[in-house]
Amino acid sequence: MPSLRPLAFGELLDGAFTLYRRDFTTLFTTSLLAAIPLALAGRMMEAAVISEDSAAADPSAAGSMMAAVVLSALLWSLVWGALTRQTARQLRDEETSVRDGYARSLRVLPRMAGAGLVIMLAGLVLLIAVALVLALAALLLASMNMGDTAAGFVLAILSLVAFLVAVVVLASFFAVIPAMVVEDLGVWASLRRSDRLARGARLRILGLVIVSSIIAILPLVGISFLVGIGGAMWDVESAAALSPGQVVLQQLVTVVCTALTTPFMVGCFTLLYFDRRVRTEGYDIDLVAEALDQPSEPALS
Repeated sequence: MPSLRPLAFGELLDGAFTLYRRDFTTLFTTSLLAAIPLALAGRMMEAAVISEDSAAADPSAAGSMMAAVVLSALLWSLVWGALTRQTARQLRDEETSVRDGYARSLRVLPRMAGAGLVIMLAGLVLLIAVALVLALAALLLASMNMGDTAAGFVLAILSLVAFLVAVVVLASFFAVIPAMVVEDLGVWASLRRSDRLARGARLRILGLVIVSSIIAILPLVGISFLVGIGGAMWDVESAAALSPGQVVLQQLVTVVCTALTTPFMVGCFTLLYFDRRVRTEGYDIDLVAEALDQPSEPALS
C-alpha cells in the first residue's frame, strides 16, 4: 500500500498500480459498468458525425450529438466519483465495494455536474479571450508592416503564453471530484479547495495528466491496430467503412480497454490529491493524531 506521505512522481504512478492490483475485481467491475454505456454514447456521437458529413444530413444529428455528449459527461463523472471513493477508502484501509462507490458518487453527482458546467464555461471564456487576443495581435502586426516571419514568430510566442495560461487554469480543477467525494464539499467550495491544493504543483499536475493519459491510451491503440481497426480511431471515413463485425469488435475493444485503464488514472489523481493534502496541510500527521485519540480496547484478564 502506498503510504500517506509526500510521494515522488514515480511513486504516484507505482502507488496507483499497487492500489489497482490490491482491489482489481472491485475497481474493474465498477469501471466496466460505466464503460458499456460510455461505448454506446461514443457510438451515438460517431453516427451523428457520419450523418452530418453525408450528402443528406440528418436533422436530428445535432440533437443526438448533444445528448451523447451530456450522457458521456454524466457517466464519466459517475464512474470517476465511484472509483475515487474506492481508492480513498483503500488508502485508509477501509472496506470497498461497487455498491458503496456508486452510492457515494450518485449522491454527489448533481454537484459534479454543476462543477463541470462551471469548468466548461470557464474554458469557453478562456478560449474566447485567447482568440480575441490573437486576432488583435494579428491585426496589430499587420498594421506595423512586419514581415511574415517576424509576425509568425510573435504569434507563436503569444500562442505559447496562452497555452501556459490555459494549463494553469485547467490544472486548478484537478481535485474537484476528490473534494466532493472525500470531503463532501459543495460546488464552489470544491473549486476553491482544488485551486488551493493546485498552487505550486501545476506542472506536476500537467505531467501526471500527460503520462497517465499515455499509459491509459496505449492499450487501446495497440489492440486496435493489432486487430486491424486502428485507422477507424482517427479517420471518420474509415470508421464509416467498418463492417458490422468490425464495429462490434471495435466496441468490445473500447469497452475492455476503458474498463481496464480508467481505475489507474483515477488512482493517480486520487493519490495526487492526498499527496497535496499531506504536503500543504500535514494530513498524514492529522491521521496519526486521530488514530492515537482512539480509545484502546481493554486487555483481557
